[in-house]
Amino acid sequence: SRNNHQRLSELVNRLFDCHSRLTVLRVDLSYSEEDSPYIDYETSCYHRDQLCRRFHKNDLFHHLLGYAWKLEWKPKKGFHYHFIFFFNGHQVQEDITLAKRIGELWVTYITRGQGHYFNCNFKADSIYRYNAMGRIEYHDFEKRRGLDYIIRYLTKIDEYAAMLVTGRTFQTSTMPSAITGPRPGRPRQLPMTWDHDVLHF
Repeated sequence: SRNNHQRLSELVNRLFDCHSRLTVLRVDLSYSEEDSPYIDYETSCYHRDQLCRRFHKNDLFHHLLGYAWKLEWKPKKGFHYHFIFFFNGHQVQEDITLAKRIGELWVTYITRGQGHYFNCNFKADSIYRYNAMGRIEYHDFEKRRGLDYIIRYLTKIDEYAAMLVTGRTFQTSTMPSAITGPRPGRPRQLPMTWDHDVLHF
């Protein structure tokens, strides 16, 4: 869990090093109530792999910069995935619509009608105390604090999944290269730091 948290945090920091604005999407991908009892680990992995293959050839992901997923299992829900996507914020603004289309891709084309999805970006302001969905500027400290909370949730080990499978239950995309030369434009304001121990989510 600690290594996963470090890796996802580093991915986010690297992306902000390279891009001043990200558009963040969270989509929970699962199965219908009727089908979930019959979806085994191998089938869920196959569906996830089919989705990830679309990242390189489907126009929905043309401006995708990075992602991470976490596999969970619950007695009533079965195997399901929590995905977080990071898009180029200068190119992608309609986060709710894009999250909906990714969910529909999962339901219609990946699982052939067996799937179900939840669009976390829809009404995110009224659902999450620290909303980190949608567009996030490099210097938006409140949203980056919310993003840190999401990272902690996504990298927490799911005990059910850990007991049921021997394969991977968490993964991030490839780490982008760090910027080594001078950055063009105005110098950035350094992001504010916060004490996690005093936050109450």
